[in-house]
Amino acid sequence: MPSKRTASWMIGLSALAVFATSSAVYADLSEFQWKNRLLLVFDDSKDAALLRTQRKIYDENQADMKERDLLFFEVAKDRARVIGKPAPEMDAAKLRSLLSVESQEKQVVLIGKDGGVKHRREGVIEAPDLFAIIDAMPMRQSEMRSNDEIK
Repeated sequence: MPSKRTASWMIGLSALAVFATSSAVYADLSEFQWKNRLLLVFDDSKDAALLRTQRKIYDENQADMKERDLLFFEVAKDRARVIGKPAPEMDAAKLRSLLSVESQEKQVVLIGKDGGVKHRREGVIEAPDLFAIIDAMPMRQSEMRSNDEIK
């Protein structure tokens, strides 16, 4: 039987391994894992041009976004919220830290259903580019094959 010190060390090491995994995002986003892909738009600028433009693309392509189980997150200043889905506001600073996005940095981050960061860009991701990135993901390929079998 391991000593208390050894057991505590093993638990701490296990927790560190889980939270140090760079390819997965935990904490506030874990409720979406295996259900949704996430598009997080970080824009603290006064005019929020990146945020507004990316949101417009999202809104204009709702059917395609929904087909890909994509949720849109606005992350601005100290506020982070999901658009079009009832969810509590999240801690923007925590999301910035988890995704290594500096304060005042403008960035669009795409997270896959597995919780891993799939794409980052410092500018707008146009709908065709976004769909191409998502549709190339193995899980999405499987979804498309399953949808073809159902039809």
